[in-house]
Amino acid sequence: MAGAIHVFKSPEELVDRVIDNMNSWIEICRKFDPTRDWISGDGETNRENKTKFPTSMGHYADINHMSKKSVPWGIGEQTMAYYGTPLQASKYNGDRAYESMLGRMEAIAIETYRDLKNQRDKGAAYACVFNIAWYGLKPLPLGMPDTAKAPTLEDGIFFPPFKEGAYGMQPERLGPYTTTLNPAYDKSLPLYEPWPMFYAAKAANATPMEPFEIKYPEPEKDADPLPAAAAAELVAGSNSPLAVQLRAAGLVSKKIKSFNKNALLIVDGSKEIENFEDVKKAVKGGARVVVFGVCPESAE
Repeated sequence: MAGAIHVFKSPEELVDRVIDNMNSWIEICRKFDPTRDWISGDGETNRENKTKFPTSMGHYADINHMSKKSVPWGIGEQTMAYYGTPLQASKYNGDRAYESMLGRMEAIAIETYRDLKNQRDKGAAYACVFNIAWYGLKPLPLGMPDTAKAPTLEDGIFFPPFKEGAYGMQPERLGPYTTTLNPAYDKSLPLYEPWPMFYAAKAANATPMEPFEIKYPEPEKDADPLPAAAAAELVAGSNSPLAVQLRAAGLVSKKIKSFNKNALLIVDGSKEIENFEDVKKAVKGGARVVVFGVCPESAE
């Protein structure tokens, strides 16, 4: 229904056809299992005056509106877990939502607990959020012992050769970070590793409901500021794009006079460093160094 109405903008006659099919499925449910009259469709509340559901299940629905229903009600999907950007997540935890994936996930956890608690407090017969298996658990680096590098096609879990006529799915490879669940694919990893949302949902679904609070690490004490550099000196070739940009911005002198021991040396790391021995001497004497533009060819 949500797809027909909001996504495809279907004409009303097509929406009515969807409703007719729904009502046929409801009768099929009752025919083959008359012992239970719980029949629901997530989000099928758009035409309640026409559908024959004995329940009302919302989809990203307004909890206050849903709680006024005269039939068993609930919400089948809630929270911004799959779409929330740091901007949206920062509504719950400010700048921390921008700092890291963990910061974003902490915001998702706060919203998860709020939504589940509201549903339960207002008497929902069914309370749910989206989506514990993916956003409540971390993607696992299956078959990738060195997580400091990006995965390649050689990383992952590899399965036996294909057998013609064998039953079931026969994958060739399961790559790192493609699943949050590890049913012994990689025995060096746990079955799952939680994000904060996992603990938020666990607390909200406990009987009795448990409190949930994000405990942030204590901020480190600010270090004493370093003394200002005596000068910013550039270590780069004459045709270096970095040199052109920094000189145009007036950040470095046009010509290196000396490697002052209190200098900040800005090094173009895209090529072999010029005056390398002089740079090493300056560092031993107390100079600070910032290297820009390191690439695989120049890393060593």
